[in-house]
Amino acid sequence: MLDKIRKRVKNHIEHFGYEITSDEEDEIATLYELNNEEYDENILSLHIENYMKRKKMGDADSEKTEWSKSRRKTVFARLVSTENFEIPNYVKEEKTFDFLSSRLGTNIPFCLLSEEQKNVLIGSMFPIIVEAESILIREGDLGAEMYIIEYGEFEVSVNGHLTNKLLPGAVFGELALLHGIPRTATVKAISKSKVWSAEQTSFSCIRMRDQIYRKAVAKEVIKNFLTSVKTFMSTEGIDKLVSLSQNRYIKAGTFVKLDGREMIILLKEALIEDDTRRKVFPKDILNKDFHSISDVDCISINLGDTLK
Repeated sequence: MLDKIRKRVKNHIEHFGYEITSDEEDEIATLYELNNEEYDENILSLHIENYMKRKKMGDADSEKTEWSKSRRKTVFARLVSTENFEIPNYVKEEKTFDFLSSRLGTNIPFCLLSEEQKNVLIGSMFPIIVEAESILIREGDLGAEMYIIEYGEFEVSVNGHLTNKLLPGAVFGELALLHGIPRTATVKAISKSKVWSAEQTSFSCIRMRDQIYRKAVAKEVIKNFLTSVKTFMSTEGIDKLVSLSQNRYIKAGTFVKLDGREMIILLKEALIEDDTRRKVFPKDILNKDFHSISDVDCISINLGDTLK
C-alpha cells in the first residue's frame, strides 16, 4: 500500500505545484499509512491538504482561542521532522500520571500505541487552566490537540446549540491526534477548569519513530539472516520485504503457529516455550511454533517464494 500512497502523494504535489522536499513527501505517506488501514484516494487528498495547511501555518498564531494566546511556545502541533523534534516530557506526580493513564483507553487513537508509547504520550501532556466562559475549542478551527479534564465543567455546542456537557475525566478532541481536520463543535468552560493536553506533533512523532526503529531492526536482521544462509537479495528486494512486514503484539498465553515461511523478529526481551522454556531477546528470530509465556512485541515477515 505504501508504494501506492507515495505515488499518489507525488502526483498530488506536482499537480498543485506545492514546494516540498522528498523527506516531507515520505513523512506525508508514512503518516497516512500509520493512521489508515485502507487506501482511500479522497481521504489521502484531505490528509495531504491538511499537512500543507499546517506547513503553511507554521508558528502563526492568528485566530487562536483565548487560552492559546498565552500558552508556551515550546510545543506546537505544527509540521516538524521526527529527527529534529524533541518530544517534551513534563514531570507529573504519580497520582496525576495514573489518572491520565486510566483515561487513555483502547479506542482509537490510543489503541494504536503500545503501553510504552502511551507513557511517552502522557509524559508529553501539559496542563492548561481555562477560565470560566473561555472557549477551548472553536467549531471550524483546525484541530491539533486532545484534552482530558482534571477538574471543571465544559459545555459543547454545534451551530450555536448546546448538545452536551463534559465533566472531570472526560476525554475529547482525540481524533485531532490522527487527522488535522476542522473541529465539529465548540467547547466552552462553564467554570474555571484544568485540562491536560497532548498535541498531534508529539503523537505522530512517537508513532513514526517507533515505525522507523522497527523497519531498521527488520532490515538489519533480514540482511544478517540472508548472509547466514548464503542467499543474495538486492537492496530493493530487502526493502520490499521490510515494507510487507507486519507489527505484531502477541499476548501472554498465546500459541503461535508459523507456516514455515513466516519469520518472527523480536523487538523486546520475552519468555517463550518451543522445545524448551527460554528467554528470547531483541533481534532474535523465531521460525517455528511456540507458546508465548510473556507478551511478545515483534515483527512478522512472510518470506513466501522470495528466497526460492
